[in-house]
Amino acid sequence: MKTRRWTLGFLAILAIAAAPLLALDANAGDPEPAPAAAAPSVTVADGGTEAGLGADYSVAVPKGPPAYDAVPFPDHKSPRPKDTEWNHADAVAINGLPYGCAALRINEWIRLRCESTLASIGLVGGDRTDVSMRLDPMTEEDAVMGFHRAGEMVFPVRRGDRRLFEWVQVEFGYKGMMSTGVLLVLSEHWLPDEEKPTLIAH
Repeated sequence: MKTRRWTLGFLAILAIAAAPLLALDANAGDPEPAPAAAAPSVTVADGGTEAGLGADYSVAVPKGPPAYDAVPFPDHKSPRPKDTEWNHADAVAINGLPYGCAALRINEWIRLRCESTLASIGLVGGDRTDVSMRLDPMTEEDAVMGFHRAGEMVFPVRRGDRRLFEWVQVEFGYKGMMSTGVLLVLSEHWLPDEEKPTLIAH
């Protein structure tokens, strides 16, 4: 009886010892797990990368025009640009401009053009010297509705300036009711002791 118990105990010990060996043998033919793939990256226009997107691809990130003061303004006066010169002028960015408005610059001169349902453009305060403002001619349809589809103004930015412009547009409401509202207010000033001018649209 003791011999039988001893034999059974010995066989149990052998079974426990053999279990890890059997497990190793069963996994012997499995391929090694592939290393984790590196997170894909996206190449952006300025050469930087962003990780974590689903596939590798290049993204062209659009860049807007430079700030209006990226090139220093001259302290001397230059002649007013001719209309044809604006066709080759550099676009510049002015903070706060609403959709449909764009600015160009030649030397110290700025041309601002907006497309909207315009009613008027006015100089609220400041020196009117060398400033011009105009609304595009109305079509017959526009005349019935009472608005212009676009307008522009040209003004110099010179040391000592203090100006405030206001653009008013026609707004349409309930059942075709019309009223007017401010499209934008543009402030331009360059105090004598400041290094550069400040242009802000509201």
